Amino acid sequence: MKKTLAFDKRTFLIPLTLIVGLFFWFSADVQSQTGGDDKPNAVPRLSGSLAAQDSGGQSAAPAQQETTISIQDLIARAEANDTWAMMVLATLYSSNTNAVKQNFGTALQWFQKAADAGVAEAFVNLGNAYEVGLGTAPDIKKAVDNYQKAADMGQAQADFKLATLYLNGLDLTRDIPKGMEYLNKAVAGNFNNAIMLEGAILYSGLFEQPRDLTKAKDSFLKAANQGNPAAMLRLAAMAIAGEGMEANKNEGLKWYLLAQEFGATAQEIQTTVDGLKASFTAAQIAALEKETKEWADKLRAEAANIAAANAAAARAAAEVPQ
Repeated sequence: MKKTLAFDKRTFLIPLTLIVGLFFWFSADVQSQTGGDDKPNAVPRLSGSLAAQDSGGQSAAPAQQETTISIQDLIARAEANDTWAMMVLATLYSSNTNAVKQNFGTALQWFQKAADAGVAEAFVNLGNAYEVGLGTAPDIKKAVDNYQKAADMGQAQADFKLATLYLNGLDLTRDIPKGMEYLNKAVAGNFNNAIMLEGAILYSGLFEQPRDLTKAKDSFLKAANQGNPAAMLRLAAMAIAGEGMEANKNEGLKWYLLAQEFGATAQEIQTTVDGLKASFTAAQIAALEKETKEWADKLRAEAANIAAANAAAARAAAEVPQ
């Protein structure tokens, strides 16, 4: 393994906050599914003397007390069967940072070692690599095998990946019943992308499912309550058109404003918002904007609680009995 690692002659010191961000970015796929105890057979996290981390994946250590760790230390820990270090190294090599030269092949090796040690998230990342061909030739069978192992360990993200593969049938035989079964499991696991896909399927009547605007609205609402701006935009359009609910321009404008609060910045959205505001007085608009700000604060708190619960569930599901 050491022969595949290439470094500058100097020692790289990497802030732990960067490592945490990279780890959760790579493995979350829009929504964080990671977290867990720093044990050989659990999803790794920072703990002990290195740093404290809450269940949502954010460093709890004050910024001024940021701790650093060298690449050499990470390698030593990984080679001593520390799964947290394996996952961090895999994430660093799969990312474009100044710490190490990007090398998907090396990243794949570390993800495989972590998977061999029983880390559920590593199986998800291996599935991603084999699905698209990162560090290896694309191999849909190996992708499915790894996603299945992660799904068997309770990873909702893996259920979602299997659902999309079976529903689309691009690289394997389409199996709509099986795809919907995995999608329902991912939705039950509160995976946001799965909830959005469920809403889209119900809205348009896709994959042999009956069109149901009311249930589609409920799915989009659930996703929106987790802070998903795309779901907010869909609810805004449905409120204005009266789809799955009574037409309500006031409610529609609030959802558009809320989507902007959560990062929807496209110019066409602003154009739509400006057009809707023309139907309201200045006082009404001020009241709506104030209400939206309060709504956004409440929603962020609720979304944080949901994310924490999801992370705790993922940690529990990833635990492998000793």
